[in-house]
Amino acid sequence: MKTYLVTTKYQTYKYIRRVPKQLLAFTHTSTFRVSLGSNQLEATQTALDFNSSVDDALQLALLNVEK
Repeated sequence: MKTYLVTTKYQTYKYIRRVPKQLLAFTHTSTFRVSLGSNQLEATQTALDFNSSVDDALQLALLNVEK
């Protein structure tokens, strides 16, 4: 699973992911960007949690489209 975790030049971590097309109607942005701090383990866990939330929202959106 891709984590979408990026290291900045200040040695901190960011979660950066493009919003899937199916979710654009529910957000006010085209990219999710969240600063996750400098601890790699915590940043990775938080990024995986964000991925799970986005994937769950995508599945719900796809279910609503198929009605």
